[in-house]
Amino acid sequence: MSCLIASSYWVATLERATVRSQWIVPGLAYGAVIFGVVNYVVVPLSAVGQIPTITAAKYLANLVAIGLFGLIVSFFASRATR
Repeated sequence: MSCLIASSYWVATLERATVRSQWIVPGLAYGAVIFGVVNYVVVPLSAVGQIPTITAAKYLANLVAIGLFGLIVSFFASRATR
């Protein structure tokens, strides 16, 4: 899944030079999008018939981890076409 998410970002930003040169804000924004999709689409669909237990600490840890993932993807995508 991580490779698909990273490749979708790379393809989406191929023609956008400003996103490539300034990668921090788009990376954080992409991380926020991934976080929303994972927490509000994937997790509820994977827990059909169960109520997932999410604590504030888990929520914050996921937010930080996916934000860092977005930054990493954005950084390497900006370097991939140079």
